[in-house]
Amino acid sequence: MKKFTILLISILLGIFIIGCDQKKEVPENEDPNDSSVQWDRHPAILVDRELYLSTGEILSIEVDESSIRTVSSVTSSHLMPTKEGEINFPFPEAKYAKMTVERDYVVVMVEEKWEKFLREKDLKP
Repeated sequence: MKKFTILLISILLGIFIIGCDQKKEVPENEDPNDSSVQWDRHPAILVDRELYLSTGEILSIEVDESSIRTVSSVTSSHLMPTKEGEINFPFPEAKYAKMTVERDYVVVMVEEKWEKFLREKDLKP
């Protein structure tokens, strides 16, 4: 009986170790409009060859209509944008504008509100 218990515990421990070693599968063709998709990167947009990351701050501002552009594409949530106007979160028809007040930042229309994005290098301490 003692050998059986040790064997059973060894098998369960082996299954546990193997299960913990499984890598997370990343779907290749995920739908950016699918709200059930888990986004694992910081929301970001590429504007004028610079990466801007979300601050989470919602701004109550008026944006000049002539400076508003539409997002060009949506990349996977597992990647950072690499093309002009590209984002990595699920709002393919989002509008954005580059602003300059003391320093450059971008605002992106997310659910009818302007969200502030700062340059990646400006967020680092």
